[in-house]
Amino acid sequence: MTNYEQFLSRAAERMKESAIRRMGTVLASGRDVISFAPGYPAPDTFPWAEFREIAAELLTGADAGVLQYGPTRGYRPLLEVILTILQKNPDGKWVIKRDANFVTPETAPSQ
Repeated sequence: MTNYEQFLSRAAERMKESAIRRMGTVLASGRDVISFAPGYPAPDTFPWAEFREIAAELLTGADAGVLQYGPTRGYRPLLEVILTILQKNPDGKWVIKRDANFVTPETAPSQ
């Protein structure tokens, strides 16, 4: 078995497992506990045939992008709204604009 710890940065070596994640692992291992923790779906619900089909389709090409995470910049419409509310102060910190217009359910345009 490969020892992946040799590939970790010094910062990653100092990281500790989160208590919530550890608790979820303990709860999920119990047979008499129904865990609603994220990341522990019932294995018998996995669509194995569909997984195989999708993996085969993705891996038959040479597009390395299929194995990469997607962009993490955020949801564009939300980012644009946030930029109408925030501004950088002289210290470079983001602050709420004094004249920011907040939309509430009462003032939102009807769709």
